[in-house]
Amino acid sequence: MSLRRVLSASFAVSLMPMFPLIAQGDLSPPPPQERPGWYGRTERLNNPTASERAIIDRNLTAAERLITSTTGYAQPRGFEGRPHWASSPPQVAGGLRTYSVQIGVFVPDWRRSGLNPYARIFFNPELGQVSDGGLENETGEYYFHERPRSPPAYGTTFVYGKFGVPNSSLLVLLTAHDQDPMLPVSREQYLRARIHELDDGKSRAVPAFDPAARLREQLAAMTPQERASQAWAGGTDLMPEGAPGALRVVRANPAFFRARGSAADARAILVILREPPPALATAQDLLHRELDWAALRRLLDTRP
Repeated sequence: MSLRRVLSASFAVSLMPMFPLIAQGDLSPPPPQERPGWYGRTERLNNPTASERAIIDRNLTAAERLITSTTGYAQPRGFEGRPHWASSPPQVAGGLRTYSVQIGVFVPDWRRSGLNPYARIFFNPELGQVSDGGLENETGEYYFHERPRSPPAYGTTFVYGKFGVPNSSLLVLLTAHDQDPMLPVSREQYLRARIHELDDGKSRAVPAFDPAARLREQLAAMTPQERASQAWAGGTDLMPEGAPGALRVVRANPAFFRARGSAADARAILVILREPPPALATAQDLLHRELDWAALRRLLDTRP
């Protein structure tokens, strides 16, 4: 299987990474507390090599400290915390290892609450987490509907959502050299992928029916400039850029996800801050205000 296809499939997994997350509502008893309000870390790293483990330890230790040293998390009040480290191996030779630190909390304590993560930092994340669905083309490459971007902040243009908005999460993606891990998909590419999708699912019971006929006509009527222009879509239909609900259609950039040295080198870091319960609101607000984004960026591998 090609690196492009594997990376595309990985990128497609929206909010369901290919390595173990803390299970939301996890009721299993935690390890003993190591300090007031904090239980010992749990891990599931899936057998990294010794050199990969050294990089993972260094990066996750630093990332965990950046969270747990903020005022609200350093001395938990109204909740208890437990870090969890997770990782998955590269899917193909030459790819990157995905790993994360997730800060799970019990509100108010583990005897009366399941474990829920409200702060996560991913290294070499599966970028389906910043997309909202998509589809495969005829070669198996995945196209994604990128979530709407928020104004640039935190030293990056890859910002999704807004902190403090009800029923929302903040996602901030930092990348080496601010490189875009996504490539554009043209209107022609998108329509051909939709036609392939409909042809693939065509009912054998009605062989004369062509569910993609409208799309074939739409493609045939396009000028060369229209065919080559950036695709924007809502649901399954192309839409004009700027229309309500229109999302940019993109694909994974294979060159971005290629390991330059170790598979554990950090080419991208994704921070996810979820809306917290009331007992965690102050700590989460302090985390958002105090998190050292510059220190996090310094963990990126900056080789060309």
